Amino acid sequence: MESLLMVYLKTRIQLEEQHDIKEDDTSVRRFLHRDTDMYRMDAEVIVTFSDFEKMERICCILLEKLDKSVSVGTPEFYHSAECLSQMRLRACVSAVENAQMKASKVSQLLGQSLGPPLLVREDETKEWRNNEDNGGGEQGSAAPSHFPILPAVTASSQVSVSFSLRDTSRKMR
Repeated sequence: MESLLMVYLKTRIQLEEQHDIKEDDTSVRRFLHRDTDMYRMDAEVIVTFSDFEKMERICCILLEKLDKSVSVGTPEFYHSAECLSQMRLRACVSAVENAQMKASKVSQLLGQSLGPPLLVREDETKEWRNNEDNGGGEQGSAAPSHFPILPAVTASSQVSVSFSLRDTSRKMR
């Protein structure tokens, strides 16, 4: 009979080759326990995924191959630094677009047309995160507690933008 460790190693190689799981995205911790005159080794395997569907497929494969010898823990979700940076950038760009749209409407009311920006400055950036402490915040109380809490991050950006104005009456002459 093939040892559980050998089955695990073969499965890990298969996962790396067929499902593009990189060694840098996995870590293994081994625990050796002594029960009277027997030894037992437990292994904890942690894999970092950026694709939820891929994570589900891999969990199913592990459960299928390793059967009752494996238990799959509740996933922990987080936002990467790159994802947070992109979100902050989108918030700032959106704030500048909103400022331009408002300035354009005001310039039309004044009988002017909006010229190029003279100054763009980001004054403030804020982030809000839901925490496990407050029960998930926007998650709602209807979700059972055994489901993982999906992290939510909201960003806002306050900008100051100065535009030049062009007199539209000069163009009509």
